[in-house]
Amino acid sequence: MSGDVLRDSDIVCFGAEQWEYPGFQQTVMRHLSANNRVLYINALGLRRTALKGKNANIYFAKLKKLFSGTRKASDTVTVFNPFFLPVLYNEYVDKLNTVLLRQQFRRLLRDLKFSAYLLWAGTPTMAPFLGLFQPRLLIYNPVDRYSAFSFVDRAGVKKLERTIAQAANLIITTAEVIKEDMLHYNKNCEVVSHGVLFEHFNRAVQDLQVPEDLRRIRRPVIGFFGLVSEWVDLELIMKVAHQYPEASIVLIGRVSADISLFAGVQNVYVKGFRQFASLPSYLRALDVCIIPFHLTELVDGVDPIKLREYLCAGKPVVTTNFREARKFGDLIYIGRNHDEFVQEVGRALLENDPDLVQRRILAVRGEDWSSKIELISSLVLNTLNQERAHLA
Repeated sequence: MSGDVLRDSDIVCFGAEQWEYPGFQQTVMRHLSANNRVLYINALGLRRTALKGKNANIYFAKLKKLFSGTRKASDTVTVFNPFFLPVLYNEYVDKLNTVLLRQQFRRLLRDLKFSAYLLWAGTPTMAPFLGLFQPRLLIYNPVDRYSAFSFVDRAGVKKLERTIAQAANLIITTAEVIKEDMLHYNKNCEVVSHGVLFEHFNRAVQDLQVPEDLRRIRRPVIGFFGLVSEWVDLELIMKVAHQYPEASIVLIGRVSADISLFAGVQNVYVKGFRQFASLPSYLRALDVCIIPFHLTELVDGVDPIKLREYLCAGKPVVTTNFREARKFGDLIYIGRNHDEFVQEVGRALLENDPDLVQRRILAVRGEDWSSKIELISSLVLNTLNQERAHLA
């Protein structure tokens, strides 16, 4: 890295997801741990307590983790599963959890010899426990519009988010619309979009071998990779499949939505989860990449890393008309409604412009994670200097 990076600091990070999840906070902490020590606290969760269906499985999986304690993820990263009652949005349970967590964190910080540490809050549900910490700096890092998820207590999340945002010394968001939300509470707010592992995904322009499970399907191949969840417009995918019956539609990634509407559809292939290392090979096999997101309050705050991953290979990309996609202008195809999206897929299938391929690759070459870590470091160091000057 050419610029100054944060170093020789201790960081306590409350993640929005588990350490193993390849998200913004986990990736930032992995990079920062090269020069700093990190205590990563696995997600406290956002979901309302519900002991039925898929929520029950998530809830009981969370209960199992309560007894797993700490582990070393590397020489400089400790991962901690706190023991607490996994019931959110309840002030009485919050008080009990404060008692439970106080001793755990006091002991853990003492054992790790963390004293003048930074507190990185990636989830609003840690707001009731802010008083347990005395950090040099409090950084709030919302990577989604958390209150817009269907499985949360909307009013509860907004209340918690207001508390933590007002207390923060610095807020780092991943999208402009989230920054606009946070500016109501705190003026010290900046946007740092997701980085991309450029060298990894740029391998898709090389002569990689197409995965075995895609070799026999008919081309052209229209593909999506990522979580197939509530924000993915499955009906729109069906319209693409019907409009282009000669093409194959491939979905790569974990599935949490009901995909029964694809049953019996000859040209839709749901491949499920694939290892990260194999994704460039799958990307090479795609002729057109799609991001068919519903246009919702949640999606309006999404900064999709998959868009940059697609562009690393120079692929034609067709998206719905959400805000962060529009930043890429004429490098991508944007459909403002279903009919327009389907038409744009057709335009992308006919594309034959090597210069446009190179422009896409060039546009994301500087979006690698090293540049994002430099930017984050600059924001944190500047805020630390401002706080020192304020106390002087």
